[in-house]
Amino acid sequence: PTRPFGDAKSQWSFSASGNSFAFTRQHDETSAVAWTTNLDVYTVDLSNATLTVDCISCSNHAADTDPKYSPTDENILVYRAQSVEGYESDQFRLKLYNGECVRSVGNVLNLRFSGATTRTLLEDWDQSIQVATWLDNGQSLLLELGEEANHVIYQVLDVLNANITYVRRGLAKGTYHDVSADPA
Repeated sequence: PTRPFGDAKSQWSFSASGNSFAFTRQHDETSAVAWTTNLDVYTVDLSNATLTVDCISCSNHAADTDPKYSPTDENILVYRAQSVEGYESDQFRLKLYNGECVRSVGNVLNLRFSGATTRTLLEDWDQSIQVATWLDNGQSLLLELGEEANHVIYQVLDVLNANITYVRRGLAKGTYHDVSADPA
């Protein structure tokens, strides 16, 4: 886990099939690492005998962290991202990464990597997202964020579509990172 705020349960994720792994890393081979807030999200295809590590957020020089794979599609994950380099109090936005696209060749559909896409969800929000948790349907997320000195839960619907909606679900009990899709 990255320091000082990283923890072992939020900064990595396995896909539902176990064939893909994502993790957060602070990569800097110089002593400047102590002075940067830049974190990046990396993915690894575990089904390939030659393990290749790909940085999916290296173009952003602010913090990118807490990847979470969709429970229904191992090519889709969300992660939290800041946009202002070196500013620890910057707002965390939610990014949706799709690592596989469909290519059509004649009448045959070939599923293969043809260029990943990343987009910001809820771009117009002014709150900082603390936790994102997928629901089992792979279409919705629970978000925890601070609002008026409380931990508040929102449900985001249809995250894979361009016209997503969200609903405030109420206050969370406990501390952040306690959000669970489990009813228990």
